[in-house]
Amino acid sequence: MTRDREKPGVVRSLTRRLRGSRSRDRVRGLQSCGARVVIGRDVHVSHPGWLCLGNDVRLGAGIRLETAGGLTVGHGTRIGRSVTIRTTDDSAGASRPRRPVLIGRDATIGPGARIGPGSRIADGVSVAAGAVVEGDVGEIVRGAAGGVPPDTRFVFLPSTGRSGTTTMARLLSRHPEIRCHHERRRQLIRLSTELAHGLVDEAAAEVELEAIYLGSGVYRSAVYGESDHRLFDLLAILGRILPESRFVWLIRDGRDVVASTLARGWYGGEFRSGTWGEYRLRADACGDMPTEEWDAMTPFEKNCWYWAFVNRRIDAELAGLAPDRWMALRLEDIASRSAPLFEFLGVEPIEVGGERENRSRRAVVQPDLWGASEKAAFDRWCGETMDRWYEGWRRG
Repeated sequence: MTRDREKPGVVRSLTRRLRGSRSRDRVRGLQSCGARVVIGRDVHVSHPGWLCLGNDVRLGAGIRLETAGGLTVGHGTRIGRSVTIRTTDDSAGASRPRRPVLIGRDATIGPGARIGPGSRIADGVSVAAGAVVEGDVGEIVRGAAGGVPPDTRFVFLPSTGRSGTTTMARLLSRHPEIRCHHERRRQLIRLSTELAHGLVDEAAAEVELEAIYLGSGVYRSAVYGESDHRLFDLLAILGRILPESRFVWLIRDGRDVVASTLARGWYGGEFRSGTWGEYRLRADACGDMPTEEWDAMTPFEKNCWYWAFVNRRIDAELAGLAPDRWMALRLEDIASRSAPLFEFLGVEPIEVGGERENRSRRAVVQPDLWGASEKAAFDRWCGETMDRWYEGWRRG
């Protein structure tokens, strides 16, 4: 079963995490934490992996942050004592229980204020002590680069998952100029699915990504990378807000991906109330087929659909970018194509091995043991994409 690593309802104290840390600029467990961050006593965060703190942020004593929906706090912002911020909407009938809160740069939140789910507080805004905020406060200014160092280069590695994202993050991070993170941004789990399912539009997704990467982003290497299969429908937006960014499309033989995702319970026995299962893509919600057809499909067929759909979406997203901003890389070719990869990223090549990371620990039914109906289903959903990237695969 797949479970959300940050269990809802568990309250964690950042005070314990910061004890003994003089610089306070690197807090394990947070999604990101900038330099010169000051955190008062008795500050509690429900889901640290969903919290981004920019540089020079100050959090007063007694703050309660419920962050399961994602919370970004921009550079230079001050949050007073006893403030409460919530990012989940538990009201009856709420269609989007997780709703991110975005706080801009150089904002001030007065003591005792209460910030509700889905609120957005613009740069430089002052929220009065004891105020109750539900919705937008101030004008949300788009496109300001904020604290992004001018010489930082970005690389994003989209995939379907189970396609080498962990391996690539670790291989690239061996280079002295590169720091690549694997699935660092917990908000992307929710955001990418909501965008694909039409629950948010592209403009709203762009505002949230700007808050994450521009307003509160922290980067400490010449080349900053992220490998994450939840990037699949966010590439065009990232290409706009980070105009110098580059993209490496990781591709793996669909048969191996389907065998692995099926073994991990995708679309079958996975833990559905956790983040991953909760936001698993549905073909009917994506507009790919009627609900009746989707519900009638087996878990095997759904995993096949997923591999083909995500690769098609990545292809479409990258097609809108200049050809010199992206490259495709098959998992099977990582070792032999490492030199062109590093050259594409603008750094000197180094030697890398071909070892794999994050191998499945579950029993995987190998594709050569699939039955006739499974092979036919794979050909139906994945055959065209396989023909493009794995010519002659039917003879293999």
